[in-house]
Amino acid sequence: MVSIHDLHFSYKRKKVFSGLSLELSPGYIYGLLGKNGTGKSTLLRGIAGLLFPDKGMIKVSGYTPGKRQPVFLEDVFMVPEEFHLPNMPLDYLLKHHAPFYPKFNKEQFNKYVQEFEIPTDNTLQNMSYGQKKKVLISFGLAANTSLCSEFPCASMVTTEGNRTTSNSHIASGAPNCSIAGKQNHFKTRRNGSPPTTL
Repeated sequence: MVSIHDLHFSYKRKKVFSGLSLELSPGYIYGLLGKNGTGKSTLLRGIAGLLFPDKGMIKVSGYTPGKRQPVFLEDVFMVPEEFHLPNMPLDYLLKHHAPFYPKFNKEQFNKYVQEFEIPTDNTLQNMSYGQKKKVLISFGLAANTSLCSEFPCASMVTTEGNRTTSNSHIASGAPNCSIAGKQNHFKTRRNGSPPTTL
C-alpha cells in the first residue's frame, strides 16, 4: 500500500533522508521510533502529501501524494502534532468537514465520541487539548480513509485490509506483539510470529 524508493529530503541544509526505501504492506503494525529530529513526522507528512521529496518516489495506493489529487486527498486523514480548531460545536464540524470524505460514517463518529467520553455540549475551543485530539482521531477513524495518521512522540502505522492507520495507541494495545528494527524503522507482527526487519 505504501511504497518509498530512494527518498531524499532536506530542510535547507539539514539532510533528513538520503536514499530511504521501504514498503508498508497491509496486515502489519509499523512503528517509526527515534529521537526528535530524526524524520518520523517528516516521513509521515511526505506519505500524506504535505511535504515533497527532493528526489525519489513515494506511492500510496498507487498515487503520488505530492500531486495532491482530490481522489487521493479524500482517502487520507492526518492528525497533526500541532493544530487549531475553530470555535464550533461538533455538529458544525461534521457539517462542514465530513463532505470532503465520501466514506465518512456519522454513526461511527458518534460511537467513538461516546467511547472517548468527549463532551458533546462543548464547543471545540472549550475542550481540553486531549479532548480535541480525541475529536480529530474520532473524525479520522469515521472518515474511513485508507491512510489515517497521528503524530505522537512515537508513531505507529497499522495496515489492515485496505486501511492504514498511524497511531502509537494501536500498537501499545495489540496482543502478542513483537518488534524488530533497523535504525529508526520497525515492523511489528501481531500474530506472534517472528518479526521482520525492514
